[in-house]
Amino acid sequence: NNVISKTIDLGETFHSFKNSVDEINQRNNLLSLANSRSRLRMTTLYYFASLNNYLVVGTGNKV
Repeated sequence: NNVISKTIDLGETFHSFKNSVDEINQRNNLLSLANSRSRLRMTTLYYFASLNNYLVVGTGNKV
């Protein structure tokens, strides 16, 4: 198995982000927030890849 797994709880980070953005357009806000979860996961993956001199080959949440 060449896959290394590490679990990082991004819930608090997401809620902090959610509370800091303006909710002017509620309909578009829900879709934007849904997309922001995957973007947060992607940013975290790239951060850890950079720290370890790794290459990110996908940003999905499944192996």
